[in-house]
Amino acid sequence: MNEESLSDIMLQGINIKRTFRTGKESLEVLKGIDIVIEKGELYTIVGPSGAGKSTLIHIIGGLDAPTEGKVILESNNLYDFPDQELARVRNKKIGFIFQFHHLLPEFSALENVMIPSIINGIGSRNAKERARNLLNKVALSDRLRHKPNQLSGGEKQRVAVARALVNNPSIIFADEPTGNLDRKNSDMLLEMLLGLNQNEGITIVLVTHNEDIARRVGNIIKLEDGRIQESLP
Repeated sequence: MNEESLSDIMLQGINIKRTFRTGKESLEVLKGIDIVIEKGELYTIVGPSGAGKSTLIHIIGGLDAPTEGKVILESNNLYDFPDQELARVRNKKIGFIFQFHHLLPEFSALENVMIPSIINGIGSRNAKERARNLLNKVALSDRLRHKPNQLSGGEKQRVAVARALVNNPSIIFADEPTGNLDRKNSDMLLEMLLGLNQNEGITIVLVTHNEDIARRVGNIIKLEDGRIQESLP
């Protein structure tokens, strides 16, 4: 990172450590990570299984507290917030796309995308309009009323992308979002994420084990044995 001003920084992780304990045993997954995410950039985090990739983005995304360290988002340490306030900040400012779509099976595609907005206090009419526009944007305007079991794997992930975008987040974390998709749908989803970054300036952090994807996408951060081994532009 080259002499960026503080105003360029979207998020910063400082000396992040995470240890999991089961009984008398402990496993140190992250061993002191320093990471800076700049506004409008796209990052890929790569590394072997067990390197701590998912643990890292869960921590910097506000889903799991570190054992030690800080996560600074817009001048605030996320883990200084009480749980309820952290949930509000996460819902408003952070979007997540997971390997498994985590759509609620009893709700339609439209309703699944609406839910974060309604939680955020947006009225039902505005939430519906926003969700409808986003589903149209991801080429699902003819699937609004379909429930998850009526959608293909690629369609479910596109619904998940729309849901991640619905509150206009400052940053999107995508954890192996193409892991369960075939090549065609993987390429479609990747192009969608690239477009969001390049055309709309959305900051994206993408975890992948696929180095072909990593080579196509932005800044590469290599994680190994709980530490950052290299960071390449």
